[in-house]
Amino acid sequence: MSKAQSLVSIIIPIYNRAHLISETLNSITAQTFSNWECIIVDDGSTDNTMTVLKTFQKEDSRFRIYKRSEDKTKGANACRNYGWSLAKGDYIKFFDSDDVMKSQFLENQVKHLDENPNLDFCASYWEVWYADGSTMKNKPYTDIDFRENPVKSYLLESHIFPTPAPLWRKIFLVTADYFNEDLQRGQEADFHFNIMCKSPNYEFVDDFAFLVRVGHDSIKTKGSTFDAQLSIFKYFKNVAKKVSISNNVEKEHLIQYAFFRMAIAFYNMISRSNKNERNTLFDNYFETLKQLSEEPYINKRSRLALGKIALKYLGKGYMFFYYPEFDHRLKIDY
Repeated sequence: MSKAQSLVSIIIPIYNRAHLISETLNSITAQTFSNWECIIVDDGSTDNTMTVLKTFQKEDSRFRIYKRSEDKTKGANACRNYGWSLAKGDYIKFFDSDDVMKSQFLENQVKHLDENPNLDFCASYWEVWYADGSTMKNKPYTDIDFRENPVKSYLLESHIFPTPAPLWRKIFLVTADYFNEDLQRGQEADFHFNIMCKSPNYEFVDDFAFLVRVGHDSIKTKGSTFDAQLSIFKYFKNVAKKVSISNNVEKEHLIQYAFFRMAIAFYNMISRSNKNERNTLFDNYFETLKQLSEEPYINKRSRLALGKIALKYLGKGYMFFYYPEFDHRLKIDY
């Protein structure tokens, strides 16, 4: 049995999920591990989400409902950070308002951390749950020694996991960066990347313990919008910055990959903008690309300069911003 004193704080941001949240919260009340609190932070819902939440709270005081304060940036990141600041648990579980836990999700993870005090967190595998009711088991690529170079494994070797997968030891998270409230996409990747830079000690619990909705009005952000591309650019800018001051033996490959992703995101941003907006975007973001292009292990300054002319004045020129030779991701044959 799990230790009675181990309290789990489940943190859920929510916005207009009245039609989905009941299934999520019912899956939490059905957990075989009962020593939890569930902190739900509403992001300004305009449907009857709050009515549904208050019904659950009335029936079970372990549910705690809050609203994002007006002075905080709108979005799931600010809600997660606020909920994190309120958490009383020994362990932290970030969860999404449209996903569903299997009954032993918390019990198995708490047991694993209780029995392995050296671990900073553990994580479970998951199933993708499609609108037609079918599911597909999913897991990060683990046929590698991900502990040898966690940053490389996370960025290049498909050793990734969604926000609900880990159970974090709170004492470890105290040293971590909060979710970046400036990002609309890639915020979970940014959060996990920052964690990997700390070389955490972690393991996977060998189960498929929760369901991630895809295709039935889920909250997953579409990647083609301007804000999404800007967030991707900022995320990989952070990657390049942190890796550049590290002692990572794969530093050059990692920065090349960050440049590859930033260049594509920059092109996508500009191509979705009008001529007047392009000047501002070039002023704000092109210099970062230019500086990276001058690094000897990238050496793309001239090509990027041609791309600037084509993109700024013609609104085209993808070939000048596409560098597949820097896509160092592991090619995996599943």
